[in-house]
Amino acid sequence: MRAVTASLARVAKPRVGVAPRGRSASCPSRRGWRTSSQRVFSSASDASSREEDAPPPQGVTRLPRERASHGPTYAFGAAGTAEAKGALRLRFLAFHGCGARFTVLLRDRPEPSEAGGFVAGELERVGGAGEGGDSKTALSWRFRSAARDAKNDGGVREAGVAVPALDAFDGAALVRLALFDEDLGSRRMYAREDARRWSARRAAPSWPRRILDALDANGGVSGADALVCVDGGYFLELARLSAFPTPVLFPHGAWRLRGAGPGVGPEGSFRAFAEAFRGVDAVTALRAAARGALRDAGVGDDASETTRASAVLAATPGRVTGEIPSRGRSNLGDAGGAAGLDAALDAVSDRVATVRFPDGPLGLGFAPYDWDEGTGAQVWEVEDGSVAARNGVVAGMTFRSMRLAESAETTSCSDASFEDIDAAFDAPRPIEVTFQSKAPNVERLYAVEMRAEHVAGGLQTNKTGGAADSAAEFREPGAAFAAATVWREARATVFVGDAGSGTPPHHDIVAQIELCHVMRGSKMLAAAPWGEPSDELLHRARPGDDDDDDDDEEDESLLTVPTHRALTEPERAILERTPELCVVHARPGDTVAFSSAAAHFAVNGAAEACACAFHGVLTPASAHTLAAHFERLDPFSREELTAAGFSEHLTGRLVLTEEMRETGEDVARRDAANDAARDAAESQRLRSDEIGRDAEEVLAARFREAARRMDEARDVARSGDGKAHSGTHSVEAWPEARRTTFFA
Repeated sequence: MRAVTASLARVAKPRVGVAPRGRSASCPSRRGWRTSSQRVFSSASDASSREEDAPPPQGVTRLPRERASHGPTYAFGAAGTAEAKGALRLRFLAFHGCGARFTVLLRDRPEPSEAGGFVAGELERVGGAGEGGDSKTALSWRFRSAARDAKNDGGVREAGVAVPALDAFDGAALVRLALFDEDLGSRRMYAREDARRWSARRAAPSWPRRILDALDANGGVSGADALVCVDGGYFLELARLSAFPTPVLFPHGAWRLRGAGPGVGPEGSFRAFAEAFRGVDAVTALRAAARGALRDAGVGDDASETTRASAVLAATPGRVTGEIPSRGRSNLGDAGGAAGLDAALDAVSDRVATVRFPDGPLGLGFAPYDWDEGTGAQVWEVEDGSVAARNGVVAGMTFRSMRLAESAETTSCSDASFEDIDAAFDAPRPIEVTFQSKAPNVERLYAVEMRAEHVAGGLQTNKTGGAADSAAEFREPGAAFAAATVWREARATVFVGDAGSGTPPHHDIVAQIELCHVMRGSKMLAAAPWGEPSDELLHRARPGDDDDDDDDEEDESLLTVPTHRALTEPERAILERTPELCVVHARPGDTVAFSSAAAHFAVNGAAEACACAFHGVLTPASAHTLAAHFERLDPFSREELTAAGFSEHLTGRLVLTEEMRETGEDVARRDAANDAARDAAESQRLRSDEIGRDAEEVLAARFREAARRMDEARDVARSGDGKAHSGTHSVEAWPEARRTTFFA
């Protein structure tokens, strides 16, 4: 019997529309994080530091941003002014969840050799026990960059240089400085200092305190190798070079970086797009998607258009899931490979179908609705042409009531024993059964994979009562990353879920860089790096694996990690025992990027509904990651391809061999041309005089290597026409794919 909850890894998106959805160098050991005898500014030690609007510490001057996309910039010096002789200037680009590694632009000379005077590199906390010295060694900061050392025959400064101006600050204090965003004012879609509304503790009150504390202290990430990017120019470099082995959170990134998130109107405003989702729940979003799809297809409201409207909605992507008693998170309605938005709409409608079954085969299969109690019944499959099919019964409908032959009494099926329902069909016929589309007692609906343009247009149509010309102004997300993109999903999708809804751990069919932009509410997203951590996460999502001799993954429901109730021990173990798990707490306007090749899950915050837009891209680095998971390039079985409607769905192999057109040489040439325009006035990238010429060369060399690896990945994908055989097809291991920083 087909499982009611299949992994989302089994659910693909149509080729004609939207294509479906590592470990870096470790942070310095925490064993040496003991404060020395000198004064150290720390969010734990400074009473005033808990006030988010507090001024910077003494001797530190906050400098104005040139652009909203820039990270916070400070001058560190005795006088605390930018003009002070010898003042160190520092612009934050990103930091790791460990709080001991920062990517920064640093200027430590009053008369710089380059025009801007900044050099890009990594700032690392060193010293103390566990760092090569005894426990009395004072902690200090070391700066490593790509800058070449003339005293070392032009070699790179591997050891780095000390930055004594920062020795008075611990990692927590620098994190606070890096996260400063109050100068963005009313442009922010949430205020991080409003902890009563936007804290992780409110979004997931039952999650482990250690994770919640880390999320709130680090601006939304937990996990030593998770990354918070606070600068739009650096996020563009990450999109260009990284395979995203761990998630990256870019606070307010959907609107701070032009062309990152979706938008509407002449300005392509993300804020205007997000505003339309105020008060929108899963059912409202599904209906809006339907209005938008029909409008785009030119289908009117006339009754004569019913057949055409049904065909349009059947071909339009969109699904809905919900929590069913005893089963957990389940697809609602017919969720087969060919199912579209029509099935999702039907699953939340009040439609009923009454069928009078004569003697003979029923033409449908059914199973208990509540598996634990053994009660109720739900349709699993319906034969074409059967009496049930002719009367509008589809997979996913539940038994509402039944009436036996020669009986005037109608019996409710909701609480009836499944054995009694099944036995009724052995009684004399005919038997009359009423089916209902909306499953009973379903909670926490989650509408997923709807086209963003359709939902935006449908919401606008609903508000204007007809004309929706503004929907034509919808702008797909991702224009900011186009220079490094070698393939992208044709259309962005929207996910809208009730508080506490979510998806179980899974990896996607086409492993790509997934970008999530939050329009409303809070999103908790967690991912484990490729390899053993990802395998462990998937294993923990199937707690019966150890006791079940049947290896068929389709016969078992997956655990989610809810935010709205207390966790069971297996659910808590997913968070506490999955190695290297990184968790992100994203809020309105935030952007999250992660590799969908890694096992991951997402849960909406407990306090309110959540709406997000997703879109996927492939870059040279991530194309290599896609091919590195060779066994997933052909994810569907022969039965799924021939009988379950998956034959027209996109796969990793099709992307690499048919969808991608450019060669590595082509994209390297395009990147070089784009790099030459780095300093143009309209460019959002880090300028040459901000990162230094040496860093610019290092980044360009990394991209050329990624482009070469992309060609290798495509060659491997072309080498076989099916599943991998005994591991004979594989791409060469590329440790660099696990990098999370690139300047040092």
